[in-house]
Amino acid sequence: MERHWLWLFLTWLPACSSLRGPRIVSLENSTETTLDIKWTPVASTNVNMYTVRASPIQTYGPMLGPSQEWKYTSARQAGLLGLHPGTLYNVSVWADTSEGPSEITSIVVWTEVGEPDLPPTVQVLSRNGTQMVVQLSPG
Repeated sequence: MERHWLWLFLTWLPACSSLRGPRIVSLENSTETTLDIKWTPVASTNVNMYTVRASPIQTYGPMLGPSQEWKYTSARQAGLLGLHPGTLYNVSVWADTSEGPSEITSIVVWTEVGEPDLPPTVQVLSRNGTQMVVQLSPG
């Protein structure tokens, strides 16, 4: 009995998008808790929505917050609200189209560092030449 071998090779390719994402994403304004961005539209006429994701990378605060996402049906600009002061964000924009998602276009931008709290009030209790006794309010 003669044996015949059949070799089967399966290849899994990672999902990739052939639709180019927004060519330009730019920062228009930054405050302590908001980023205003604009982007160029994708070439497809079948855009269902744009997704914008802000992922914190670095912060001057005690800890990084979570990533946040916003969805827009026809906008080409967005005000990203509720962000943390003094934080570096990777802001990504892509389109969801009838052909599938576009490539992602990203920029890295900072929110502004907030004004520091005022120092506690100092009460002078006594003075004696070059020395002084003070009391700080709890704060």
